[in-house]
Amino acid sequence: MELVDTLSLNRRVNTLGVAGSLLLLYVVLSDKPWWILTGGSSGERAILIELSPFTFTMEVLGRPLTIPVVFYVNLAAKLSILLAIATTALGSILASKPWSNPMISVKGLILPILFIVGVFTLPQIAQLTVGLSGIPILGESNMRYAFKSGEAEVVVEIPLKSEITIHYWIALAAGIISIPAKILQGRIAKPSKR
Repeated sequence: MELVDTLSLNRRVNTLGVAGSLLLLYVVLSDKPWWILTGGSSGERAILIELSPFTFTMEVLGRPLTIPVVFYVNLAAKLSILLAIATTALGSILASKPWSNPMISVKGLILPILFIVGVFTLPQIAQLTVGLSGIPILGESNMRYAFKSGEAEVVVEIPLKSEITIHYWIALAAGIISIPAKILQGRIAKPSKR
């Protein structure tokens, strides 16, 4: 029980919940991408995709490509995570209150997991729908696109490089912290047996 007392500042504050909330708040407010894909050769960038649940940027040949519905999807993700952050932070700060236990959320872990699943499925969707192949999830490869132009088949290859940014790993860490924070919250409410 000493660990519970230490982590909860003598059963007053769920420090893990506060730490996870602050990390997730940083990620949401920073508006930085979690995954970046760049493509092109000879110093010319043909394609740029910066993606996170809260932001989406896409440029093709230096021109921004805007998909109107994406703004609203990003806004919904941002608002739902901000709500989870607020309730978790409030429940963590008021950890000794009996009603604070259900306020601690593990939704911060769901978002990074769903995001990485989405990043893994996007190249398969692009291959099935448009015929693009060789889109890397992490690292470098050559994207290949073949299409017919009259009688001839034209094949375009673009070198691509992708990376998962530190902001994804921070979000994942915040989500992972939410699990022991939820466990700690349950133990704070129980009186110690001394």
